[in-house]
Amino acid sequence: MERTASGSEALPGPVFEGWNIGSVSVKRVRLHEDGEMETDLRRHGGYPGRTIRLMLEHCGRTPDGAVVTGPQAVSFLSLPYLPESICIEAALGHLGLHPDLVLSLGGESLVVYCTAGGSVRRMMSVNGYSEAPMTIGRYANLLASGAFDGDVNIGAFNCAPANAASAVIHALSIRSDTPYAVIESDGDCITAGQLRQLETVAVQCRRRREALDERLPA
Repeated sequence: MERTASGSEALPGPVFEGWNIGSVSVKRVRLHEDGEMETDLRRHGGYPGRTIRLMLEHCGRTPDGAVVTGPQAVSFLSLPYLPESICIEAALGHLGLHPDLVLSLGGESLVVYCTAGGSVRRMMSVNGYSEAPMTIGRYANLLASGAFDGDVNIGAFNCAPANAASAVIHALSIRSDTPYAVIESDGDCITAGQLRQLETVAVQCRRRREALDERLPA
C-alpha cells in the first residue's frame, strides 16, 4: 500500500475505508469487521488538502483496501480511485438494497443514479441550486404527507432541470402507485394530447381516492 498524502502508512487487517472528496466537503467512512462504523465529514472551505491532512492526523493510518472517489480525489490521496457509480454498486450489494434510484445531493450538484439489478444503468447530474432538487423535494414531501391523490408537473418545454426532476418524480410515482403526469409548455395553452393526460390522471386520482375510502373503517 502506498503512503498517503500525509505520509502515514496503511493499516493492515480486515478494515474497509472509503473517502469522498467533493467540492464543499471531505467525507471518510471506516467499516470494521465487527460492523462498527466510523464517519468523519468536514467542510474544507476551499482547502481540501489541508482538511485531509487534519483528518488523517485524527484517524491515524489508512487500512489496506481503502479507496477514494470524487472529482478531486487523485490530487490529494495516494489511494486507488474508483468512480462513484462503482462505489454505489458495491454499497448496495453490501447492504442488500435494490432501489430504482440513488440520489446524491452534493454541495454544488444533484446527481441521480438510475439502478437496475444492482447496477447503475444511467446517471444524470444537474446544478444543485436549480429548480430540479427543489421540485423533487417538494414532491417527495407531499407524497409522504398523503395529502394529494396525484401530481401534475408543469415545466418549460425542453428545460433540462425540469426533465431531470420529471425522471426522478416519475420513478417515485411508480413505486408509490401515485397518478402522475408531465406537462411541457411554453405558453398559456396545452395540446389535445396533454389535455387527455390530465383527464387520465384525474380519473386515476378519483379511483385511487375511492379505493382508499373503501378501506377506511366506517
